[in-house]
Amino acid sequence: MNDLQQSWQAFNTSGDFLSFTRQFENGINCEFETTLDNGLSVRLYDIGILQITPSKASDQYLLISSGIHGNVTAPIEIVNQFTKDIWANQLTVNVNLMLIIGNPPSMNIGQRFSVQNLNRL
Repeated sequence: MNDLQQSWQAFNTSGDFLSFTRQFENGINCEFETTLDNGLSVRLYDIGILQITPSKASDQYLLISSGIHGNVTAPIEIVNQFTKDIWANQLTVNVNLMLIIGNPPSMNIGQRFSVQNLNRL
């Protein structure tokens, strides 16, 4: 089992989306899927892009994005707490939910951006 697979298994146990994302800041070339004990389907599209689908179909969608600026940490921590609470069955998800933790390279160096200021694009 390689480092990526081991980290995915650790993420599945803990729900610590932030730790998993920070480990692979440059992205991955694969997708992972799992079903949680509470029936939620989870799909990781790439590092920092997580889709959670309830077992009962919903026509409602919610996207929560954080971390675009790597030094704005409160929203990142909130998204991470959401995933931990979902994994611990302390937060119920009844809508199609996508969680994004963007710009992990900037988070890892604790700066607003690593290459280019996104506000200037």
